[in-house]
Amino acid sequence: MAKSGGSRGASKRGRRDAAPGRAAKPGRTTPPKAAGGKTRTSGSGTAANDRGGQGSVPTTDDPPAWHAPATFVLGEVPGATPGKWVDIWRERMPQVELELRPIAVATQREELLGIGSPAEEAHDAAADTPAAVAEARDAAADTGPAAAEPHHPAADTRPAAAEPHDAAADTRPAAAEPHDAAAEAHDGSDEERGPGDETAEPRAVDSAAGPIDAAIVRLPIAPDGLHVIPLYEEQPVVVVSKDSHLNAADELELADLEGEVVIVPVDDVLSVDVPGAQAPAFDPPETTADAIATVAAGVGIVIVPMSLARLHHRRDAASIPLRDGPVSRVALAWPADRTTPHVETFVGIVRGRTSNSSRA
Repeated sequence: MAKSGGSRGASKRGRRDAAPGRAAKPGRTTPPKAAGGKTRTSGSGTAANDRGGQGSVPTTDDPPAWHAPATFVLGEVPGATPGKWVDIWRERMPQVELELRPIAVATQREELLGIGSPAEEAHDAAADTPAAVAEARDAAADTGPAAAEPHHPAADTRPAAAEPHDAAADTRPAAAEPHDAAAEAHDGSDEERGPGDETAEPRAVDSAAGPIDAAIVRLPIAPDGLHVIPLYEEQPVVVVSKDSHLNAADELELADLEGEVVIVPVDDVLSVDVPGAQAPAFDPPETTADAIATVAAGVGIVIVPMSLARLHHRRDAASIPLRDGPVSRVALAWPADRTTPHVETFVGIVRGRTSNSSRA
């Protein structure tokens, strides 16, 4: 029995060694291996790989894309006080710079929407450039270069006539000295201002800067195309000279201003109607700062929101609350079609949401 079993085992081993390429069981196939030892499989995965690796795991050889630092631009009208919100923003959003940009009340809506801005005009001009260039080219072809040639010889004969003008201009520097003296007198008056008066200095604005994301504005403002959230109200004050008899009162009413010369600057934001008041005999000052400087010199009074009185504070002028005067309402506004995540974050800060709020 042992001999017979050994013979059967040997013949089984012989059959396996003699048939290395026997057929596989039905339904089970062994995929061939490609060069390099990788197995090639059939199906959609093979087609993607054979077409150059589409659908495969992306490589990390490409460098990451670079993004410019983000900036949130907040406009502010004169007298606005967004300092607390700006501090919270910088603590909560350190990766996004907040830029404060001064805007005028008279043009706050246009500046916020970018209406008539240099950027918008440049964009419109760029859109019309092909047609404009074609029209200019056709017009130049119609006039022809010959029509312009007679102008140049005539122009060449005129330099001698311009010399007397230059000589006259050389004799004029002395006339400019009174203007410099007036400027020095103005600078001298600035020395009398209080310690907080540096905020009253005008700030230069780059008109070619980018768009404003949101702004602290004064109401009323046309709501078309804007989202507007009222923030707070400012009480009016009467700015008088330190030597004015009105300075003896702790509070004033409109009736107390009867017979006073009320100065209304061009950039006035209150439009107060004072019964029995007198109009000044001079043209309205262009700015509130100029109006307050006139009052400090002892001429008339001016009614402004409290924040503007603080902004243009002077030691030779005083501010007295006007109990029954109109308030100035301050609001946050932004373009309705540009409600970005940064705008939503700032709105959350203004509304008092914490950093843990889902809407912050």
